[in-house]
Amino acid sequence: MKLELTKNDESFDEILFISRGLTTQKDEYRHHVTRVRKDKDTFISTNGARLHVYDHEGRFNGLDDGYYEVIKSTLNRVVLLFDKPLDEAHYPDCEDLISIRLDFPQDTFNVSTGHGVDVSKAYTDIVRNMQPENKTVKPESTNYLKYSYVQEALRSDRVFEVYNEHENKAVYLKSENLLAVIMQERG
Repeated sequence: MKLELTKNDESFDEILFISRGLTTQKDEYRHHVTRVRKDKDTFISTNGARLHVYDHEGRFNGLDDGYYEVIKSTLNRVVLLFDKPLDEAHYPDCEDLISIRLDFPQDTFNVSTGHGVDVSKAYTDIVRNMQPENKTVKPESTNYLKYSYVQEALRSDRVFEVYNEHENKAVYLKSENLLAVIMQERG
């Protein structure tokens, strides 16, 4: 079974968003970081440091649930090929990270890269918002938010709500049917 979309197809941007959440390491063998997972109304991709979720709301119910290999992912075309059925034992439990999309906290702000807004400005806004309120106190660790992960998440012309509970915790970016969870990395 194959899912092939071009840039003029409905849901193209969302599937492109999902395809970009995986690892790019060629020697990786773990399915949960090299394959897109479709489970009912949700596509999920992760590379272990970020998580992309797309709630497709029944648009792809004709596709089997399971793992899909990304055969092609460009700005014009995305091709996913069915690889194997779901096997829960081999996929990390990410429900806690994903469940926040249903009850997104109130202390959020919005970023957008639509209408010519540069990703670097949105990234700067996110990083500034992550700083502790008392700026004279240095965080215990030197964590950072990987720019390329934010860039990949914000590629579509959407407004994302951004939430960060604590300066050393994950950053959540949510639109109507997309969610990106970006873990901070140690520097």
